[in-house]
Amino acid sequence: MYEEFEKWANRALKNVSEEIDGICFNLYENEDNKYFMEIVGCKIDDEDVACDWPCNEITDFDTRENPFVIIEEEKDYTYVLDITIEMIKKYKKNNDKLIHLSRIATGFVDGDLYTL
Repeated sequence: MYEEFEKWANRALKNVSEEIDGICFNLYENEDNKYFMEIVGCKIDDEDVACDWPCNEITDFDTRENPFVIIEEEKDYTYVLDITIEMIKKYKKNNDKLIHLSRIATGFVDGDLYTL
């Protein structure tokens, strides 16, 4: 699964502009119990508290129309979150184009935010 994620993320993040301070890998589940991911690029102001910065979305890197399918079966959300965090950590470690970002996070759109 990681190789597919890496290809998808590379396409989406090929041109991360300097105006983007943070990216958030948003997770969500649809009515068919499939789990998806989109990426949003955000501007972070000094006044933003840790959990509010993803609301300052500048772009979705066209991932809202082309989300990554994490898993297509019913699973506990913690399982999905755990594998997602591991994939993003590996991607971050192997990708120097994300170095300038002050924050990288993930989480379900209606849940807690996990800074990586």
